[in-house]
Amino acid sequence: MFYAIELDSNDNGIGVHVYIEEPATYPANEAPCTEAQAQTPMLWQRVNGALVESLLAAKTAQIAKITAAYEAAILAPVSYTTVAGTTAMFSTSAAAIEHLQGVIDEGSAAWTANLWLSNAGVPITPFTFADVQGLAAAIENVDIPKYHDLLKLISEVNAATTIAAVQSVTW
Repeated sequence: MFYAIELDSNDNGIGVHVYIEEPATYPANEAPCTEAQAQTPMLWQRVNGALVESLLAAKTAQIAKITAAYEAAILAPVSYTTVAGTTAMFSTSAAAIEHLQGVIDEGSAAWTANLWLSNAGVPITPFTFADVQGLAAAIENVDIPKYHDLLKLISEVNAATTIAAVQSVTW
Protein backbone atom coordinates (compact mmCIF):
# COMPACT_ATOMS: atom_id res chain seq x y z
CA MET A 1 0.00 0.00 0.00
CA PHE A 2 1.01 3.56 -0.65
CA TYR A 3 -0.07 6.55 1.39
CA ALA A 4 -0.51 10.21 0.59
CA ILE A 5 -1.52 13.05 2.85
CA GLU A 6 -4.26 15.18 1.36
CA LEU A 7 -3.45 18.88 1.62
CA ASP A 8 -5.56 22.03 1.83
CA SER A 9 -4.78 25.19 -0.15
CA ASN A 10 -2.12 26.15 2.44
CA ASP A 11 -0.42 22.72 2.18
CA ASN A 12 -1.63 21.63 5.63
CA GLY A 13 -2.59 17.99 6.02
CA ILE A 14 -6.34 17.39 6.14
CA GLY A 15 -6.73 13.70 5.33
CA VAL A 16 -5.21 10.57 3.85
CA HIS A 17 -5.48 8.78 0.55
CA VAL A 18 -4.47 5.12 0.42
CA TYR A 19 -3.38 3.59 -2.90
CA ILE A 20 -3.12 -0.10 -3.72
CA GLU A 21 -0.45 0.65 -6.30
CA GLU A 22 1.91 3.56 -6.30
CA PRO A 23 0.68 6.24 -8.69
CA ALA A 24 3.01 7.46 -11.41
CA THR A 25 2.36 10.95 -10.09
CA TYR A 26 0.45 12.15 -7.09
CA PRO A 27 -2.24 14.83 -7.44
CA ALA A 28 -1.04 18.36 -6.64
CA ASN A 29 -3.07 18.39 -3.42
CA GLU A 30 -1.38 15.24 -2.07
CA ALA A 31 2.07 14.39 -0.77
CA PRO A 32 3.42 10.85 -0.46
CA CYS A 33 3.96 9.83 3.14
CA THR A 34 4.81 6.92 5.39
CA GLU A 35 2.18 4.77 7.02
CA ALA A 36 3.08 6.37 10.37
CA GLN A 37 2.57 9.88 8.97
CA ALA A 38 -0.74 8.79 7.49
CA GLN A 39 -1.98 8.04 11.03
CA THR A 40 -1.78 11.75 11.93
CA PRO A 41 -2.26 13.72 8.71
CA MET A 42 -3.25 16.96 10.42
CA LEU A 43 0.16 17.15 12.10
CA TRP A 44 1.97 17.52 8.76
CA GLN A 45 2.36 20.17 6.13
CA ARG A 46 4.23 20.39 2.84
CA VAL A 47 7.06 22.91 2.74
CA ASN A 48 9.22 23.17 -0.38
CA GLY A 49 7.90 19.81 -1.53
CA ALA A 50 8.70 17.94 1.70
CA LEU A 51 6.41 16.88 4.52
CA VAL A 52 7.40 18.52 7.79
CA GLU A 53 5.85 18.82 11.22
CA SER A 54 2.98 21.28 10.99
CA LEU A 55 2.61 24.43 13.00
CA LEU A 56 -0.34 22.81 14.79
CA ALA A 57 1.79 19.83 15.81
CA ALA A 58 4.59 22.11 17.01
CA LYS A 59 2.12 24.15 19.06
CA THR A 60 0.57 21.06 20.61
CA ALA A 61 3.99 19.66 21.55
CA GLN A 62 5.25 22.98 22.96
CA ILE A 63 2.12 23.54 25.04
CA ALA A 64 2.55 20.04 26.48
CA LYS A 65 6.20 20.81 27.39
CA ILE A 66 5.30 24.15 28.97
CA THR A 67 2.42 22.62 30.93
CA ALA A 68 4.63 19.80 32.22
CA ALA A 69 7.29 22.30 33.32
CA TYR A 70 4.63 24.40 35.09
CA GLU A 71 3.24 21.35 36.89
CA ALA A 72 6.73 20.30 37.99
CA ALA A 73 7.45 23.82 39.23
CA ILE A 74 4.29 24.12 41.32
CA LEU A 75 4.94 20.75 42.95
CA ALA A 76 8.68 21.20 43.54
CA PRO A 77 9.52 20.31 47.13
CA VAL A 78 11.06 22.87 49.48
CA SER A 79 14.14 22.36 51.64
CA TYR A 80 13.74 23.02 55.36
CA THR A 81 16.09 22.48 58.30
CA THR A 82 14.35 21.59 61.56
CA VAL A 83 15.15 23.15 64.91
CA ALA A 84 17.02 19.91 65.69
CA GLY A 85 19.18 20.41 62.56
CA THR A 86 17.69 17.83 60.20
CA THR A 87 17.50 19.08 56.60
CA ALA A 88 15.00 17.46 54.28
CA MET A 89 12.82 18.21 51.29
CA PHE A 90 9.12 18.69 52.02
CA SER A 91 6.07 18.54 49.77
CA THR A 92 4.42 21.71 48.53
CA SER A 93 1.35 19.94 47.21
CA ALA A 94 -2.04 21.45 47.93
CA ALA A 95 -2.83 18.56 50.30
CA ALA A 96 0.42 19.01 52.24
CA ILE A 97 -0.10 22.76 52.54
CA GLU A 98 -3.70 22.25 53.64
CA HIS A 99 -2.61 19.81 56.34
CA LEU A 100 0.17 22.16 57.46
CA GLN A 101 -2.29 25.05 57.68
CA GLY A 102 -4.73 22.87 59.65
CA VAL A 103 -2.05 22.09 62.24
CA ILE A 104 -1.18 25.78 62.54
CA ASP A 105 -4.85 26.73 62.87
CA GLU A 106 -5.29 24.20 65.71
CA GLY A 107 -2.31 25.71 67.53
CA SER A 108 0.61 24.33 69.49
CA ALA A 109 -1.64 22.88 72.20
CA ALA A 110 -3.07 20.44 69.66
CA TRP A 111 0.36 19.48 68.25
CA THR A 112 1.32 16.13 69.76
CA ALA A 113 2.58 14.03 66.87
CA ASN A 114 6.16 15.38 66.98
CA LEU A 115 6.95 14.04 63.53
CA TRP A 116 6.46 15.01 59.90
CA LEU A 117 7.07 13.18 56.65
CA SER A 118 9.63 14.39 54.16
CA ASN A 119 8.78 14.58 50.47
CA ALA A 120 10.24 11.06 50.15
CA GLY A 121 7.91 9.77 52.90
CA VAL A 122 10.68 9.50 55.49
CA PRO A 123 9.59 10.35 59.05
CA ILE A 124 11.37 13.45 60.38
CA THR A 125 11.43 13.48 64.15
CA PRO A 126 11.65 15.44 66.29
CA PHE A 127 9.43 17.89 64.42
CA THR A 128 8.19 20.55 66.77
CA PHE A 129 5.38 23.06 66.41
CA ALA A 130 8.11 25.64 65.72
CA ASP A 131 9.15 23.39 62.82
CA VAL A 132 5.56 23.36 61.55
CA GLN A 133 5.62 27.15 61.56
CA GLY A 134 9.11 27.25 60.01
CA LEU A 135 8.13 24.87 57.23
CA ALA A 136 5.05 26.97 56.54
CA ALA A 137 7.26 30.07 56.27
CA ALA A 138 9.70 28.25 53.98
CA ILE A 139 6.86 27.18 51.68
CA GLU A 140 5.41 30.70 51.73
CA ASN A 141 8.79 32.12 50.63
CA VAL A 142 8.93 29.89 47.56
CA ASP A 143 8.13 31.74 44.36
CA ILE A 144 5.49 29.32 43.09
CA PRO A 145 4.55 30.05 39.48
CA LYS A 146 1.15 31.54 38.91
CA TYR A 147 -1.43 29.93 36.65
CA HIS A 148 -1.71 33.13 34.64
CA ASP A 149 2.01 32.77 33.77
CA LEU A 150 1.20 29.42 32.18
CA LEU A 151 -1.74 30.91 30.30
CA LYS A 152 0.44 33.79 29.05
CA LEU A 153 2.99 31.36 27.61
CA ILE A 154 0.27 29.25 25.99
CA SER A 155 -1.12 32.42 24.41
CA GLU A 156 2.35 33.22 23.04
CA VAL A 157 2.59 29.73 21.55
CA ASN A 158 -0.84 30.04 19.97
CA ALA A 159 0.06 33.44 18.50
CA ALA A 160 3.33 32.20 16.98
CA THR A 161 3.31 31.90 13.20
CA THR A 162 6.39 29.73 12.66
CA ILE A 163 7.65 26.51 14.21
CA ALA A 164 10.84 28.29 15.31
CA ALA A 165 8.77 30.96 17.08
CA VAL A 166 6.67 28.27 18.76
CA GLN A 167 9.75 26.42 20.00
CA SER A 168 11.29 29.63 21.35
CA VAL A 169 8.51 29.92 23.96
CA THR A 170 9.74 28.02 27.01
CA TRP A 171 9.05 27.87 30.72
